[in-house]
Formats: sequence, C-alpha cells, structure tokens
Amino acid sequence: MPAHETPASLPGTPATEHALAAPNAGARAASGGLVRIVLQGVSLLLALVSTAVITRHLGATGFGQYATILALTTLISGVTDFGLANVGVGEWLVRDAPGRRTLLGDLLTARVLVVAVASISALTYTVVAGYDGTVVTGTAIAVSAVAVNACSSVLTVPLMVQLRWVAIGLVEVAVTITQVAIQVPLVLGGSGVLPLAAALVPAAITGAVLTALLVRGDLLRPSASVRGAFTILRQSVAFGAASATSVVYLRTTMLIVPLAVSAEATGHFAVGFRAVESLTIVPLLLTGALFPVLTHAAAHDRERLTGGFDALWRSSATVGAFVASCVIGLAPLAVLAIGGSSNAVSERALVVLCVGLATLFMSAASMWMLLAERAYRDVLRINAVALPLNIALTTVAVLWLGVEWAGLGLVGCEVLIATAANRAVCRRLEVRSLGHGGHGLRVLVVVLLGATAFFGLQDAPLVPRVLAPPLGAAFLLVALRTIPDPLRDMVVGRFRERRPRTRGGS
Repeated sequence: MPAHETPASLPGTPATEHALAAPNAGARAASGGLVRIVLQGVSLLLALVSTAVITRHLGATGFGQYATILALTTLISGVTDFGLANVGVGEWLVRDAPGRRTLLGDLLTARVLVVAVASISALTYTVVAGYDGTVVTGTAIAVSAVAVNACSSVLTVPLMVQLRWVAIGLVEVAVTITQVAIQVPLVLGGSGVLPLAAALVPAAITGAVLTALLVRGDLLRPSASVRGAFTILRQSVAFGAASATSVVYLRTTMLIVPLAVSAEATGHFAVGFRAVESLTIVPLLLTGALFPVLTHAAAHDRERLTGGFDALWRSSATVGAFVASCVIGLAPLAVLAIGGSSNAVSERALVVLCVGLATLFMSAASMWMLLAERAYRDVLRINAVALPLNIALTTVAVLWLGVEWAGLGLVGCEVLIATAANRAVCRRLEVRSLGHGGHGLRVLVVVLLGATAFFGLQDAPLVPRVLAPPLGAAFLLVALRTIPDPLRDMVVGRFRERRPRTRGGS
C-alpha cells in the first residue's frame, strides 16, 4: 500500500494535501470513481437479483409497499446527511490530528441528532398521509438501518480525502451481498414485506463494521461534544438544507404516484422507477469522486479549477448520454428481470426516467462544483425551485397522461437544475460562458433519439430494440464530436500504460 494511503500518515502530515495537489489528482480521483462505479454495478446486479425475487414473491401491490418504504428510507438517509460528510471533507483539510478526531466525533453526534429528528418526522408523515399499516411499520423498522448508515458515512470522511474510492466501493458491495444473502432466503421461506425491510439493518451493520476497520487507529476514538456538534450543524445549515431539498425532490415522484393511482398501477411504475433510481448514484459517484480535488483547487488554484470543471462537465454529459441510451435499450430486459414479466407501462416509465438520468449527469457536475465553492445558498435556491415544480409537473403528468409519464416531472426539473447550476458556476468563476449549452443540447438530442427509436421499434424483435439505442448513441456521440479530449486521453492513456507491461516491458 502506498504511503499516502496508510492511516498513520493522515493526521498531522501533508500526505493528503500532496495527493490532492498532485498533477494527476483529477485522473486518479476519476479512475477511483470509475472503479467504484463498476463495483456499484456489481452491487446493482446483486440487488437486481434480490429485487426480481422480491417482486415475483410480493406481487404488484406488495412490491409497491416495499418500494415506498425504500423511497422513504432513502429520503431520510439523504436528508440526515445534512451535507455533513462533504462539509467534513473541507474541515479535514485544515485541521491537525487532534482537530480531526474532534471533527469526527462532532460529525457523529450531529448526524445522530439529525437522524432522530428526521425519522420521527418521516413516521409522522406516513401516518398523516394515510399510508397503510405495512408501510408505516416497515418504515419504523428500516430507520434503524438509516441510523447505522449515518455513522458509516461520517467515518468515510478520511477515506474520501485520501481518494480511497475503491475501498469505499468494496464496503458497499459487502453491504449489498449481506442484504441479498438475507432477503433471498426470507423470500424462499414465504416472508412478507416487513421481514424484507428488516433485512436492511444487518446489512447496514456490516458496512459500519468494515468502514471502522478501514479507518481504525486513533480515528476510532473520536473526541466529541454536543456543543461541537451544534457548531458543525450551524456551519452546514445551508449545505444541509440544499442536500435535503435535493433528496426530497428526487424521490417526490415515487411518493406522489401512490396517492394518485391504484396500488397495482403504483407497482408497475415502481418497477421502472426502481431500475432508474438505482442508477442515479452513478453520476453522483462519477462527479463526486473529484469533489476533494475541486475543493482543494477552489482554495489554492483557481486556474486549475476552471479547466478541471470544464473537462468534468463535458465528460460527465457525454458519459451520461451513453449510459442513458444503454439503459433505454435494456428497458425490456430490466422490466422482465425486476417485474417477472413484460409490461408496457413499466417500460415506458423507465424510458422517460432515463432522459432525466442523462440530464442528472450534467446537473451533478455543476452541483458538486458549487459545493466545492461553498456556494450552498445557490444550491439551496435551485433545488427549492425544483421541488414544487416537480410536484406540480408529476401530478399533472400522472392525472393527464397516465402513470407511465410521471417521470416527465423529473426530466423538466433536471433540465432546470442543469441550466441554473451551470450559470451559477460561471458567475463564481467570473466567466461569461464555458460553451456548455451547445454540448448539452447535442447529448440530450442523442438520448431523445434513442428513446424515439425504442418507442418506434416496439413491434420489432427484442435484439434490435436492445441494440439500437446504445449503438445509435455511440455513433452520434462520435459524429457530433461530443467526446472531450480529457476523457479520450484518460481512456487511451490507461490503455497505453498497460501495453508495455503486457509485452514484458519492451
């Protein structure tokens, strides 16, 4: 293991700062982020197996209840993050060893306090909104997993600053393996929604234990105080409010649908939503991997910050268009795997949501940049506008067009967020424009053409339906010159680095 990755080198030494200031810091962070995404893909495949088994076992109504519980607990988890982990990254870079132990303790205390408040609020909402007893009880059980995950998230701060994304990804795979290993036997034993929701708890405990082992040393004996926790909370109020609003807005669609349509229709939509929701982590991981590098550059190297953000945004937008097109092509197989049978409503819902997924890659890059600049109020204002807009658009889409078009609310909001966030970044960098409008329009056209091809080939054999969107996207992305040089150089460079070794160093 390199010296800069040893726990002993972190407190009181400049190893972390050197890693973030190195010329290859961005490439190293991006590579780690890509590996983590691959590991997330492994987790996703494992979760897909579990979800497919659960869907067949519970049926449309039962799976709708289970998906609602997951949406609520995911919402609680995001809200209770309160931006603390990312604020912790910035604070970690300016503190010595004793200060870092105090920081971790304060972050843990603050996170526990916020989890308690958010959990009580969420349970109250399930009762007031009229959800059935299974959803209310399942949410009450699953919030225990949220509390454990909250502690794990805080402990990843030193790993994030060291750019140890691969280690973090391996822990996430272990968590998924634990969850699947518990849920599949439960299904085979005929268990219902509640035992399946309870399986989230031991999985979360597994993640907490493994993360603690990775951090180890003095970092496992943090010094904490309630006063310090409230100080951290005050510092992260704007960040936390922005983060919470973002999480709420993203899950609003799944929470509105059950209130507007039948339980069976909700179950059909939940299949498509669940497939895309699992992928929303990809743009956040890909762009978020560079957050420590962006934060360091924001404080010490403004010129590097501008160039780095431009490369990140263009690369993220291009990758997002290709990923979304691949998912569109795989829609029939995804619905068949998750739902147990082909369903046109689920397929259309998934395809519509994929357009929003492509735009999320663009908005995520700009949002991380604003967070690196500590422009928390800009992030909050943008998400505060997106939340009511999503509620309105989703409600209109469901009532007028049908449940399969509920994702149009998210699509409209993501376009708004991507545009507004990019303009806010340009103001921060004091540049009029980075030319992202034309690039974003081209990649969005690629995704829309992929969706159009999918709908136009509904009566065609399965193979053309699956292959047409990704192959068409690959051709158009190259033809329209949307692959930025840094992305191409990183891929080609990695390939060239390995060629001499495969030839024995010649």
